[in-house]
Amino acid sequence: STSVNKIQSGKLDVDIVDANNVHIDTLNFIKAEGGKDEAILWEPGCRYLTEGFRIANKGNLALKWKAEINKDNIVDGKAAPTAKDGKSLLDVIEFYVVTGTDENAEAVAIEKFKGNLEANKTSDDVYYIKGVMKTSAGNDYQNLTLDGITITVYATQDTVENDSFGNTYDKDATYPVTDAASIAN
Repeated sequence: STSVNKIQSGKLDVDIVDANNVHIDTLNFIKAEGGKDEAILWEPGCRYLTEGFRIANKGNLALKWKAEINKDNIVDGKAAPTAKDGKSLLDVIEFYVVTGTDENAEAVAIEKFKGNLEANKTSDDVYYIKGVMKTSAGNDYQNLTLDGITITVYATQDTVENDSFGNTYDKDATYPVTDAASIAN
């Protein structure tokens, strides 16, 4: 007889953290240096960034991740508690992921952004969510509020670790495998 070595499954564990690797519960949009005391009011053409955050892989598997806005809070295409007369600010605010605070930093539409992260690592990049209100937003969007907006990060295994035949065994892994964090704003 002979024994077989230990069989252990991998672990996916992703988190949204600050510069000190502490979990972030809430991200806030921020104003420019000269307007910090002003209220954040959205109007056509305005652009706001959230505070910066990093992605932490606290598991032992490499992962790929993506983020979504209000996945569980949409009813008929609108953020459920905020739509009024069929209008929602989600209709006229586009969200992007950026890795810099420069006005012209490259922005990737949040629904198209995908990140990768090795096991037990925290992203070197600091990410920001950029919201841009469409210039086409008309008077129908005045006095609306978008409450309870959430950003959810989803992760699944990445094609990094090898089995006996290579590293492509998980090439078709789908989202969501792990609902990592919900961040309210």
